[in-house]
Amino acid sequence: MKRCAIDDRNGFVSVLVLIAMVAATMIAMASLTHVAQQTRRESGKASGPQIDLLSEAAIELAKIRLASDANYTGETWEAALSSNMQSGSATVVVKVSPGEEANRREIQVDIEAGESVGQTIRQQRTKTITLPESEEE
Repeated sequence: MKRCAIDDRNGFVSVLVLIAMVAATMIAMASLTHVAQQTRRESGKASGPQIDLLSEAAIELAKIRLASDANYTGETWEAALSSNMQSGSATVVVKVSPGEEANRREIQVDIEAGESVGQTIRQQRTKTITLPESEEE
């Protein structure tokens, strides 16, 4: 009789230990998932200012090219991006189209950055400019 009572206690303790291990594993998994999601969000925030600066630079470059060549229609190039959490590249597409008036041009900049589907950042900016008088001829 004593032997059965001891076996029952050992079995009960084993089940409690197993339940505690399962609970600890579930808490650890939830914590790791939360950290991974937060890291993804933060990496997107870190790239945001770089994307803004890149689009402004592309618009300024298009203005400079239009000042020397009124027939400039745009270009595509790759730019390296880096942040504290990741590095990658961005594809910059600059399109220049005629505006409503003969001396106006519409500059459209499309930027796509990110290495994976869930972390891709897309931005589009459009600006209309007036060509200098000397370039109208």
